[in-house]
Amino acid sequence: MDTRINRRSLAVFMLTGAMWVFARRPIVVLSAASLCYLNWEHWFGVRPLRLYELLDVLGSKTEATIAAAGLLVAIASITAFRHVKRLDLELAAAAAITAVIRDASAVFSRIRLYCDALVEAKEAYLEAVDANGKTAVQSQGDREKLNLAWAIVMKRVDKMREDQEAVWEIARRLIDLNDQHGAIIRTKVLTPWLLERALYHAETLASGMVFPIPNQGESARTFIPSYFLIGAKQVADYIALDEKHRMRLLGFLGGASAIGSSSVAPVSLITAVRSAGQLWRL
Repeated sequence: MDTRINRRSLAVFMLTGAMWVFARRPIVVLSAASLCYLNWEHWFGVRPLRLYELLDVLGSKTEATIAAAGLLVAIASITAFRHVKRLDLELAAAAAITAVIRDASAVFSRIRLYCDALVEAKEAYLEAVDANGKTAVQSQGDREKLNLAWAIVMKRVDKMREDQEAVWEIARRLIDLNDQHGAIIRTKVLTPWLLERALYHAETLASGMVFPIPNQGESARTFIPSYFLIGAKQVADYIALDEKHRMRLLGFLGGASAIGSSSVAPVSLITAVRSAGQLWRL
């Protein structure tokens, strides 16, 4: 229930933000201003200046008009400069988050493939040691299947030892993002929360990576019997964690990586409505 409430709250927040961005678009502001101008006297009982009357006022106060125009240009210049510097910071943060997404996706995919290979090797071992009612040809086929499955495990062993450190490196990099890009991340509403949730899922996956890894050159008949005692459950537990947390980790990181996209191009209201509808129905 709490998860559904969180998703629906996020959907409402997403839709509200998209509507606010839509309302700030120049064409919408111009349309609203025109509507107010045309109906001002009807709504408020005060007739606004006509265009020729406004030109007469500006023409009679030349110095004041020039000063006001200069002030508007200065304000526009300062606003544009701040926008450009903010955009640079946002894009740098987005690039750092995207790099974490790429590395996390590769690391956790390799770990899952290794776990699946261990499960297949275990099943092949059970078939190979069970010779009841099998012909010599069938037994030979089972042994070849075991050798092939074990060769796949051995191919991934060295990389897995590196990945044991890499999973915690992913979590450390998520923590470092707040130190390196905290100035811009803390100005956003959702990004800090998205990174916090991503860190939780990354640490959960890293904590679950406690299953055994065979030594290079170790045989299946030496490793798998001892692996049955504890390792089989640890691998099964990690696979369950992977199914629950990996896509959520990447999803939260994906949301955080959009930190600069709204500055480059406003969010589409139609896309936001569709995404909010999907979150609401989950």
